Amino acid sequence: MNKKLNIFDPSSTGKNLFEINYWKRKILNHNTNLKILENNLYSWFPEHFDEHPINMLGREACKLSKEGKYIESNEKFTKSLGILLKTTKDIKILNEYHKGTLNNIGWNYLQMGASDKAIEILEKAKKIDFQMHFVNNNLGTSYEHKGNLNKAKQFYRAELECNPKHPTAKQSLEKLCQI
Repeated sequence: MNKKLNIFDPSSTGKNLFEINYWKRKILNHNTNLKILENNLYSWFPEHFDEHPINMLGREACKLSKEGKYIESNEKFTKSLGILLKTTKDIKILNEYHKGTLNNIGWNYLQMGASDKAIEILEKAKKIDFQMHFVNNNLGTSYEHKGNLNKAKQFYRAELECNPKHPTAKQSLEKLCQI
């Protein structure tokens, strides 16, 4: 049963009174308004926030992508990033969510045939985490679509270094090595 978070009722978070009061004092002592407090609590107690707007937009965006509605999907992903950037300054949270969302946006551009835009977006995700699963594979696919086979091989190899069992990267590299 999902409970709605009430920041003044510790039982709604499943955390003990000491812990929730610690976080309330920490935030409120920095003159932070309650909206920012609530959004930060989303990141600190994620098990209670399936219905957080960021999560809801991310799920909607993934569903749209699977349906082939890539433009609408990218709009949802971009909106979720905007909400995240407004509600947290925690660089670890930003990077974790940001890199995955950028990878998804890049994949959508690739599916639309916009390889240059896909590469631009995927390179941003790679700067956040150069070993992130799937980014190297998606970059390899993007360069392969552009006809730059040497760069494609480089990224497929990088994907296999991070994720040796990635079937698509392995098949794609084997195919390119035969050319």
